[in-house]
Amino acid sequence: MIGQLMKKDILANHRSMLMVGIVFLGVTILMVRGVGVEKEMIALMFLCNLNFFTAMYWAHSLVSLEKIEGTLRWIRVLPVPDRDIILSKWLTMGELVSVFFSLSFSATVLDWVLLHPLSALLLWSSCILVGSAFLCGMWIFNARLGQTIPILAVVVVVFLIWKAEELGLAVLTRIVEVLSTDVGLVTVSALIFILSSGLAWITYWWFHGREGFQLVE
Repeated sequence: MIGQLMKKDILANHRSMLMVGIVFLGVTILMVRGVGVEKEMIALMFLCNLNFFTAMYWAHSLVSLEKIEGTLRWIRVLPVPDRDIILSKWLTMGELVSVFFSLSFSATVLDWVLLHPLSALLLWSSCILVGSAFLCGMWIFNARLGQTIPILAVVVVVFLIWKAEELGLAVLTRIVEVLSTDVGLVTVSALIFILSSGLAWITYWWFHGREGFQLVE
């Protein structure tokens, strides 16, 4: 049943997803190739931002259409467990994020990925977390609030890490130091996946207690 739900999500949004994926992948290749290897950090920053944006887009596409058109109401009538509905959304989002991440990084900075596989793992898991935050927000809140809250959360976290030393935040400073080690990269990546799973569970808990008419905007 989960596979059928994933197929439904892909078919319902395949044109827009394919167009966005092709355009963004083409822009990524052109931009990174134009920047050159000597400016690798700029290329990586562009790739990260683009992958974060597409993760938001995938998550938005998987939820917004069904909430607007009300298709979730008839899905709830079918003998489909709420767990399968939520899990299919997360797996579809993870699949789309993983495919675009793999294509964009392998087509542009493959040498960097091979030299720093654990850093690439951290970036990939972060994209999954961004997509999870958007899925959770879009399910629980309306479209505008569901998009705003995850963005604000990311901005706050990035700002605190950036200013950790100036603000005297010893814990965040220590986290930044830990990220420079292989064990730290693996540990943080694992924690990010756990957090993403936690967001999925929160969404399931919220979704399970709602009636069909409460799932429509």
